[in-house]
Amino acid sequence: MIHTGELLFGFGTMKTDDALGTAAAVGEQLVDALRAVGFNPTWDGNPDARVLCEGLVVEYPLADDLR
Repeated sequence: MIHTGELLFGFGTMKTDDALGTAAAVGEQLVDALRAVGFNPTWDGNPDARVLCEGLVVEYPLADDLR
């Protein structure tokens, strides 16, 4: 992620209830949650594919900023 600005999310389910009974349902909830906090995820709806967030920037404080 640091070099590419990309973060991939893998997901799945072990639930047997209707709300999260399929990996696709988990993927949809993941995409909704990422959008709710300001990310712009890309996912084709395939439960075997990962959800991609692009354009991320990681910034670390310089040593002087830690004092």
